Amino acid sequence: MKILFGGDICFSYMPRDYDTSGFSTVVKSLKPLFNKADYRIANLECVLYDGEPQPIKKSGPALMAKTDFVSFLQELKINCAALANNHLGDHGAEAIEATTALLDKKRIRWVGAGANKKKAYSSAVFIREGISVSVLSVCENEFGTAGENTPGSAGFDLYYLIRRIKEERTIYDHCVVMFHGGNEQDPFPSPEKVKLYRFLAENGASAIIAGHTHCPQGYEIYNNVPIVYSLGNFYFPLSDEKEGDPDSPWNHGYLAMLDFKPRSVELSIHPYCTEVHGEYVELLEGDRLDCFMMYLEKLCKPLGDMDKIKELFDVWCTMDGVKYAKHAAYSPEMLSEQGSVVKIKNLFSCEAHNELMKNLFNLCYNGGFEEAQAKQNIIKELQTIKLDEILGM
Repeated sequence: MKILFGGDICFSYMPRDYDTSGFSTVVKSLKPLFNKADYRIANLECVLYDGEPQPIKKSGPALMAKTDFVSFLQELKINCAALANNHLGDHGAEAIEATTALLDKKRIRWVGAGANKKKAYSSAVFIREGISVSVLSVCENEFGTAGENTPGSAGFDLYYLIRRIKEERTIYDHCVVMFHGGNEQDPFPSPEKVKLYRFLAENGASAIIAGHTHCPQGYEIYNNVPIVYSLGNFYFPLSDEKEGDPDSPWNHGYLAMLDFKPRSVELSIHPYCTEVHGEYVELLEGDRLDCFMMYLEKLCKPLGDMDKIKELFDVWCTMDGVKYAKHAAYSPEMLSEQGSVVKIKNLFSCEAHNELMKNLFNLCYNGGFEEAQAKQNIIKELQTIKLDEILGM
């Protein structure tokens, strides 16, 4: 059985009156690959809702697109939408219900959301020719996660997740965890993400497919378990008002094809690039594919050395951690004004932000900030993907 996994899909920055019939041209290059898969699943990063926007109090944008954009999923015959992400709850329970109802109507399965936490941790199951695969979709605890009696996404809970993996493995041949988390724009996973995904592999997960970073990260085979640290954006066009950078990692990523056998899983990757404003998504071929693979090799190489991963995360903390640290201040207004607490709440409740802050403050306390800061070019050189320059053209 072959299942194709894609990264973040979001239409929120596209014009609301966009002619969605044009998606057939946008994804033309992808269709042969998608047709080779028995099933196709990707992360839907915005609610699909025709009502008036009702943004919740949160940090970051509140993403939403009209229901017509579901045709993008239909055009690629996507069978299942992963909904566990930090934007599902951006416009409240009504928009969540509208999105899942729309997917049901279009006969597109969904996973990673529900009327409460227990239901959000339900799996999507795929069965073909005697092989069964369960997929769980989980996200970090930013905003919009389900509570014991409130709807939302499947917020990460290690005990809960391990228990669910073990339950699924007693019934099905395989269990794949789709994890939405990590530090945005960082080309390397943090030490805690590496340890977490490997721990999931050690406790029954047949594969871990992660995303959220808006840039591709590396992958590895750990104890025969494929771990993709971030697929990158799949289709996340910028608005026409933003010029954008075609060489940005924002516009590059790769699809992960998992080929399931009764007792093993094989991974193949398929890189692509997206036009800044969404006019096309195309699979890379020839020299451009070779160049992206050279870039990806640089992202994969440190994964075999935890000391190197820690060193690279220290560098990242001097870049992005400083931006977040300015929110780490208490004010009495937080006790009575919900809106004033959202940014500092996100530093503590979101696992990636929390790790970022702890590591940054440890660098400041124990020494090492200046040493790490001096290595920022290691990261900055990877925050652009100029395929022609890699070729020496």
